[in-house]
Amino acid sequence: MGREYCSCILAMITQNIPFGAIDSFNVLVEIPEGSKVKYEYSKEQDILVADFMLIGETVWPFNYGEIFGTLGGDGDRLDAIVISTHPLLPGSVVACRAIGMAEIVDRGQEDNKIICVPNIDRDKGNCTDLDSLSEEQIRNFNDFFIELAAQKNKIMEVKGWHTRERAEEELKKARV
Repeated sequence: MGREYCSCILAMITQNIPFGAIDSFNVLVEIPEGSKVKYEYSKEQDILVADFMLIGETVWPFNYGEIFGTLGGDGDRLDAIVISTHPLLPGSVVACRAIGMAEIVDRGQEDNKIICVPNIDRDKGNCTDLDSLSEEQIRNFNDFFIELAAQKNKIMEVKGWHTRERAEEELKKARV
């Protein structure tokens, strides 16, 4: 990606980002594709902060964020893997549609991730389910989570990849 974004406090956010709808929900982007820095939204400070830096050749293979108006099995907002044509700026909010779900257990807690594409990404207009992704992409995502867990010295298990319908069920279940 070349240059990283600011490595400390990144952006002011608002805690009033609406959920949207099941077929067009809002994702707060925390980490752009290609980043070596893991940014995370701090509820207490209402800002994005730098949380962790990857080592070696590892970079985030997708944009990553959280879905406001949800509460996942780990007690945090649902995480979103945002597949797009371009890296998205941390702190931006993008309306997305689900195409699948990664079922993940992180330190013994459910930490499922909704796989989605931005509604504004015309190049991803035909991306409607996990079949839209290649087996290599899914393998790379699995490898990334294994490497991330190793670098953070924690136990994380990818239990499976699920359909758009399962992702939409998870979104409905997590709505607050």
